[in-house]
Amino acid sequence: AVVSTQSGHYGRELQQHALLPLLARTFALNIGLDCVKRKWAEQIPEDHLEVVAMCCALKPICSWHLENLVSVCRERCGGQGYLSCNRFGTFIGLAHAAMTAEGDNSVLIQKVAKERLAMFKPQTTVP
Repeated sequence: AVVSTQSGHYGRELQQHALLPLLARTFALNIGLDCVKRKWAEQIPEDHLEVVAMCCALKPICSWHLENLVSVCRERCGGQGYLSCNRFGTFIGLAHAAMTAEGDNSVLIQKVAKERLAMFKPQTTVP
């Protein structure tokens, strides 16, 4: 009985170690999405490019996270993860669609990075 209790506790710790960081990241991304939605609804013309950049940055990050989250959850369920009632297949499909619907997410991230780096470009002054 002692061995099974210890192995059960150890197994629970392994599950928590794998899933809790993903849950925390999900909450953080949700807060970021709420912020972007609020900025989009209340935007003024001067802020439009900033809001678009935020959308372009969050979209790939969220879809990559969803794909990772669903894969880890399915793996942690063992054989049960393959059952259709758990709907992991549906969410994996949604994650893959989000990663390829508007082109590769890497392109969006590169676009945002290029725009952000251009902000630090030295300005030339004409004497």
